[in-house]
Amino acid sequence: MTTPEFTIAHLTDLRPDGGVAFTHAVALATRAAAPLTTLHAATGGPAREMPCVTDLLASWNKPVEALIYDARTHECCDDPIDTLLDGLRRLNPHLIVAGTHQWKGLSRTFRGSVTESVAAQATAPTLVLPIGHPGFVDPDTGDLHLKKIVLPIGDDKEARAAIDATADLLTHLDISDVDLYLLRVGDALPDTVVAPEGPGWRWHTLQAEGDLTQAIIDTCEDVDCDVVAMATRGQDGFLDIFRGTHTERVMRKTSRALLVIPVT
Repeated sequence: MTTPEFTIAHLTDLRPDGGVAFTHAVALATRAAAPLTTLHAATGGPAREMPCVTDLLASWNKPVEALIYDARTHECCDDPIDTLLDGLRRLNPHLIVAGTHQWKGLSRTFRGSVTESVAAQATAPTLVLPIGHPGFVDPDTGDLHLKKIVLPIGDDKEARAAIDATADLLTHLDISDVDLYLLRVGDALPDTVVAPEGPGWRWHTLQAEGDLTQAIIDTCEDVDCDVVAMATRGQDGFLDIFRGTHTERVMRKTSRALLVIPVT
């Protein structure tokens, strides 16, 4: 039995406002000819229906056969984060797609963010879509508008992880004619950072000053990017637990799709 070259997992809590993540997952899977699995953590909440891929594909004038699709409700733990992580370990996808509510204040304190926690611990890149923002997929046609990507660059290992994961995604999606911005906040971009060549890939370097999180958000707005791709080592310190990593802080504020890339 051969293993698919590229697979995608879509995480859902089955709430109606999570459609932007599902739309992106289906559009990416059909574009990449990648099997897609929707994964829901069953932790005793109210029963809801899985999103309907047949209706979405029909609205895009695509046949059901255009996508290998599966939907699973996974049970293993009382905690939804642990349940999703266990399900992802079994699926072992190459890309995870999830939506996030950008709760603020007491709402964040009491509700937390399942997507933040999963993205911080997952072994595959996670594409996070802020709920309430359109993302880069046309919901009426399924077409991708992926023309500008910002990649904040940290140390050499983070830079390589972010660049490699972004290039891999663009290759599987067969994306050309795209501008990629390597953003360095503070000192200059190291000479060791090497950007790969791709069809119509145009690499640019940007430098900014000030607070890292705000500089990234401001640059994304100035460039009007479609995606910001950030490498992360997850939470690795006392302050990260309470304030979040830089990636999580950007996730809470940006209106752009965020590709969270684990550094291994």
